[in-house]
Amino acid sequence: MQPLQTQLADFSASGRAVVAADKGCLPSTLRAATGRGTVEKSMVIVDIGQLPAPIRQLRYAPAPGADLGVEVLGFEQLRRMDPDRRRTRPQRPDFHVLALVRSGEGRHEADFADHHLRPGSVVWIRPGTVHRWTDIDHVDGPLILFEPGFLPAPGPAAHAGADPFASSTWRLDGRARELALLATDHLAAEYAAALTEPAASPPLLAHTDLPAARCAERVGFTDAANFTAFFQRQTGLPPSRWRSTHSGR
Repeated sequence: MQPLQTQLADFSASGRAVVAADKGCLPSTLRAATGRGTVEKSMVIVDIGQLPAPIRQLRYAPAPGADLGVEVLGFEQLRRMDPDRRRTRPQRPDFHVLALVRSGEGRHEADFADHHLRPGSVVWIRPGTVHRWTDIDHVDGPLILFEPGFLPAPGPAAHAGADPFASSTWRLDGRARELALLATDHLAAEYAAALTEPAASPPLLAHTDLPAARCAERVGFTDAANFTAFFQRQTGLPPSRWRSTHSGR
């Protein structure tokens, strides 16, 4: 048999390559009518799988009044926000996504590698990573979205977040899993408090003698240090300095 002389290569929408060659080189034939008569060509169809879907670019866009650099939600909320199931298509966020599976099983794909999700699975999608939530219909747990630069640097968390070769999915067991869930639940409570009553803290500081830690409790913060960080991010001053400037006493 003579070497194959390829005359035509095309890709169909189904992701199959159609290759036509000189007559006699392949067992099947393709007859194409031309203006000058009939030309007989051989053809082979090679299945190369589905063509890649377009990649959707995701930008960090917090809800109005929630520009804290971090957002906490859950898989259930993600499903409610996405009735068209766009989460199952390739996407590339410009922010971090950190998820922890509390219960249920599913699948996730990062950089075109498939991962099985089950209780204790951790998913960390770094900015620029192509991923998709292949199947999270029965998965429950928290998702933390945060901007690049949100993690304090230098530090181990910031170092891990900046590592382009770090694993995107791993699993926690035993005590490590329990502590991770406690930490995410705590963060979710702090986030909810910051959204529901962020405006209550300045009047408490200005018009009462309550210590900053007590003010933090009144507006829903369980950790005074987190309250101080949040207050300073919103006002530009730590609570003690803001009080001395605005209390008028």
